[in-house]
Amino acid sequence: DSLGLDIEAGTGSGDKSTFEIIEAGDNDDLALESSDEDPDGTKLEVSEDDEKEYAIFAFDLSAEDSDNDIEIDDLYVNVTVGGTDGTSVNAIVDDFRLEVDGKSFSAESYTGTGTGVTGVQFEIDGDVVIDADDVVTAVLYANFNDVSNSFSDATIQASTSASTINAEGADDVVATGGTKTGNEHT
Repeated sequence: DSLGLDIEAGTGSGDKSTFEIIEAGDNDDLALESSDEDPDGTKLEVSEDDEKEYAIFAFDLSAEDSDNDIEIDDLYVNVTVGGTDGTSVNAIVDDFRLEVDGKSFSAESYTGTGTGVTGVQFEIDGDVVIDADDVVTAVLYANFNDVSNSFSDATIQASTSASTINAEGADDVVATGGTKTGNEHT
């Protein structure tokens, strides 16, 4: 009809027919889940001479309960560092990269340069589409600076929340699954 609804005749008798109208996107579902690929907490070796990249966090995006494919627009992660030797994110990390379903995305922007950065943004812009009934894994990489300090007790840890994932199916999708946090690395 003029609203773009698909109407199928239901069961009924005579001139009456019963049918149900389901709003577009009503059965679209995206869930943030923990991943078996999340790297175990470990000691990461940095170098005085070369930058080094390590996977520090992985999570799953599931459309297993969705009637439609889900297109990811953008998502955000938070990163915190710790340690007693003056550690800051900018002191040890040059940049972040997110790999989703085999596609790589560089960090666009983030806020904070001290012990924590919030909202490391990755603009996916529909380049990742999760098929209905499918699950994809997202892996966050940190590119560590070449450093002259030892940072022997520095730690790094990342997390993301369902509320910071923007996606679309037949309509906008609100992801579920709360917050997922990766293991802490030294």
